[in-house]
Amino acid sequence: MTEENSKNTKSYGFGGWMILIQLILCLNAFYSVIHTIQFLTLAKTLIGLIFFFLNLIGSGIAIYSVFLMYKEHKDFPMWAIISIWYLFTIGLALLIVITFSDINIASNLGSLIISFIFCLVITGYLRESKQVKNTFSVSFKKRVEEEKEKRELERQKYAETHQKEVYKKEDKEFYRFLKWVGGIILLTIIILLIKRYH
Repeated sequence: MTEENSKNTKSYGFGGWMILIQLILCLNAFYSVIHTIQFLTLAKTLIGLIFFFLNLIGSGIAIYSVFLMYKEHKDFPMWAIISIWYLFTIGLALLIVITFSDINIASNLGSLIISFIFCLVITGYLRESKQVKNTFSVSFKKRVEEEKEKRELERQKYAETHQKEVYKKEDKEFYRFLKWVGGIILLTIIILLIKRYH
C-alpha cells in the first residue's frame, strides 16, 4: 500500500468526527419521531394535521438517512443534508405560525438561529470532509477491499513459504537422524562381523 493510500485509509469509517455526526443524526431521527407523536395529539386542527404529516415525512427521511449511513451508501451525505434542512424548514414554518399567536417567540427564534448555524456546519462537513468522501465512496471502498485482499494474499503466501521452510528444516533434521541411525547400525554390523570372523 502506498503512503497516500495509507493516509486515506486512516480517513475512513465511523471514527473521529463521524462519531459526533452519528450521534447528531441518530438524535435527529429520534426527536423527529417524538415531535411526530406530539403533533399527532394536535391533529384535530388543520394546522396540527399539516405539521403531523410534515413531521411524519421528516421522520421517514431522518431514519432513512441513518439507515444509509450504516450501510455506507454513497447517497448518505445527500439524504443527511436533505434531512437536517427539511427539519429546519419545518421549524421555520412552525415559528411563522407561532408568530401569529400570542406565544413569546424570542426563545424559539434563538433556537432557530442556532439550528441554522448548526445545519450550515453539518452540511459543510458532509460535503467537504475527506473521511465522508472516503467512507461513502464506492470506488474508494473497492480500493480498500482490494488492498485488504492483497494484504491477505501476501500474508497467506508468507505463511505458506514459512511453512515450507519449516517442513524443509524438519525433513533435513529427519534425514540427518536417519543417516545417524543408519551409520550406527552399519557400524554395529561391521563390529559384529569382525568379531565373528576374527
